[in-house]
This record gives sequence, C-alpha cells and structure tokens, in this order.
Amino acid sequence: VIAPYLRRAIPESIWSRHVCLVVHPGIVGDRGPSALDWAIQEGEREWGVTVLQANAEMDAGDIWAAETFAMRDAKKSSLYRNEVTEAATRAVLAAVERCATPGFEPTPLAAAQARGRLRPLMRQDDRRIDWARDDTAAIVAKLNAADGFPGVADALFGIPCNLFDVH
Repeated sequence: VIAPYLRRAIPESIWSRHVCLVVHPGIVGDRGPSALDWAIQEGEREWGVTVLQANAEMDAGDIWAAETFAMRDAKKSSLYRNEVTEAATRAVLAAVERCATPGFEPTPLAAAQARGRLRPLMRQDDRRIDWARDDTAAIVAKLNAADGFPGVADALFGIPCNLFDVH
C-alpha cells in the first residue's frame, strides 16, 4: 500500500498485515503534519521526501527511500507541485524496487543519519507576523509557508483577515 498523502494514521489492522509506505514531505527524521511549512518558514536551503513504513508512531517507521532537493524561495503550493512531487516520484520508485528486492531491509529511524526532528502542527501563533521585528524575508517566508490555506491570521487597519499570496 502506498499512501501519498495522509491526514490521519493508517489503522493498525492494515499496517500490521501489509507493508504500507507513507510518502512524507520531509527529510529523514522529520516528523509531524507541517513539514514543508516549517522548512519554508525556517529558511531551509535543502529539503526532501522520505518514504517510510507505517507503524504505531506517525512518521517514525522504517525508511525505505529518501530524496532531497534544493529549496526555492517559493510558495508551498509551488514547491509541492514541482520539487516535492519530483522527489516523491523518485523515492516511491526506489521504494517499490526495494520491496521487490529479496532480502532488502529498510533502515530503522533510530539507525538512520537523521537531521530531521519531531515538530508540531504549525498553528497561527507560529505564523504570526511581528510587524515591528520581522524583516521582509521573514514575512514573505511566513506567508509562503501558509500559502492558500490557512493563510496567516492578522488584522489590517483593524479588520481581521487572512494574509496569503504574497508578491
């Protein structure tokens, strides 16, 4: 089973009986639902996609494949449509080939050379713009990371709004 996009965990009744490969838009060791958001907002220059095996802990299964790519200063949706999709395709093809290779054993996360870490769901407080302290690059990164949905909750001229689609 290949799960290219998860919004909730694969049930144990499935992953305990079948190899379930999860495509995660993060570098090896990155765990959590806002992987690309954090990477954009924190100015990562290189990011990646990891194909891992579903288990009891979200995004912490054995690693079947990983690909990296250079990060552009771009909106999250553009990165997903281009770099993430291309890296995911390469990683899934590698993982499927490894599934068919007798004796191949995926790498346990604990044994992997992992730069990533567990990060929480990015919330509006994490995206909040400090208009007095944030420079232009930080503001653009926050808006690019929140591209489309959910946007960055703010107020302009006293009117509550969501900011997105920065130019």
